[in-house]
Amino acid sequence: FLDQQRMVRRVREINQPLNAEGADKAYLKNRSQVSSMMSAGGSLNAQQKKLIEGAFAYKLFQMTDPTFAASPGDVRNLMTEVHRELNTAGKFQANPASLQRFREGVCEIVHPLLMQMMNNNLDARLFAIGLLSDLQLIQPTGNTGRTVLYDPVYKSLTDLLQNPQQPDAVRAFVAAEIREILGRVDVSPTQQIQLAMGLASELRRPYTAAAYQEELIEALSYVSAPREIVGAGAKSPVVLQVLAEVVSDRQRNLIVRCHAAFGLGRAGYDSGVNFEPLAWKVSQLAVEVAVQYNRSPRAPGWSQCGYHLFGAYKHLNADGLKGNNKQGMLNRAPGSTLANDAYQQVLKICAPIWFNPGRAIPTADLNAAAKWVNDNTPADLKWDAAAPALTK
Repeated sequence: FLDQQRMVRRVREINQPLNAEGADKAYLKNRSQVSSMMSAGGSLNAQQKKLIEGAFAYKLFQMTDPTFAASPGDVRNLMTEVHRELNTAGKFQANPASLQRFREGVCEIVHPLLMQMMNNNLDARLFAIGLLSDLQLIQPTGNTGRTVLYDPVYKSLTDLLQNPQQPDAVRAFVAAEIREILGRVDVSPTQQIQLAMGLASELRRPYTAAAYQEELIEALSYVSAPREIVGAGAKSPVVLQVLAEVVSDRQRNLIVRCHAAFGLGRAGYDSGVNFEPLAWKVSQLAVEVAVQYNRSPRAPGWSQCGYHLFGAYKHLNADGLKGNNKQGMLNRAPGSTLANDAYQQVLKICAPIWFNPGRAIPTADLNAAAKWVNDNTPADLKWDAAAPALTK
């Protein structure tokens, strides 16, 4: 943690403005021409691409000036302006194929500029990360259609996530951007697994802050692809496997483990997953939570644990029952007596923690839940053919 603090301090103190002297004058001189090209969405020659690059470089590189970055109003206005320009690029181009080619050309210009900012001060890095989801080749029309990102964005995100030269404060922002992308962009199963592998690798990295682990878990919960796409032999359930590891890891923060349990009821799955051992494992976790909660019921974070334990088993709204990716383990293992019984025990624990934090769980309820967990340990804790069995 001290190393991370020192790294953040060093990155925050970087003072290396990238805009050359006179860049503002060049920008003002070419602004009208660049604006017209960005709206028209036509084919671009080398000189026109250079003008667009210069305009975006000037705007983006303002964030590398600590004086500019210290003004919240200026930063907010710049983000709004760049976001609008990227999202309306080619707005007057009526031909869909031509529009996609134009937008790809703009992405080819802007993407390297954003990556260049990842070696600058902390504000510049976070600003750049927040714009990666705006590098879109295809946008929905009205309420129909899909959003398709510029493909190199996915590799950039995983590279940033696993770059030891980036502080965890930056990587947490990357994880949040991945979650944002998975929630609103048409991400192919291959690209989803690419992101999931990076997130899982980070979640297995030791000695990271609980808040960062939660960002990783939240992003993983948005991955709907259930397994690796390529490779010989049985395909690994990448996301559920790492979440099960976290739920089982008694060395981790209980709040983090409960968040991982929530993810077991959210991330993608298929018919090869047996949720009964997982449902039992979460009930075992709930008993651990109850014991610690009763020792210190007013400690922060318990209400969040209650919410996540409930959500591990149940959908939270009608949307959770739509499509193939049903939410909540009871909906993923319909008709399972063990899963339902596990939920009934967990409900005695999560409901009071969630709705009445600060009040101790009755000893009788805690003892009954602990007895049920002990008496109903599955004989086979293997929950997937391509994943390790759970431990008792």
